[in-house]
Amino acid sequence: MKNEYTIYWLISENKKNTYIGFTSELERRLAEHNNKKVETTKDFNNFKAYTLEKVDTLQKARIREKY
Repeated sequence: MKNEYTIYWLISENKKNTYIGFTSELERRLAEHNNKKVETTKDFNNFKAYTLEKVDTLQKARIREKY
């Protein structure tokens, strides 16, 4: 089975904070952000996620996240 990684963009409810990341499980990762389990976003409000791109390797995901 081939992994697929999603590069995602989060926007907080108050639209003052954004975050770009990648994951192979978007729903789980969004729940972690909204439940304040991610250090870099724990002080922000609830997020809405937008899919920016899907790639097939971890290396591509890391490169695209930084881009």
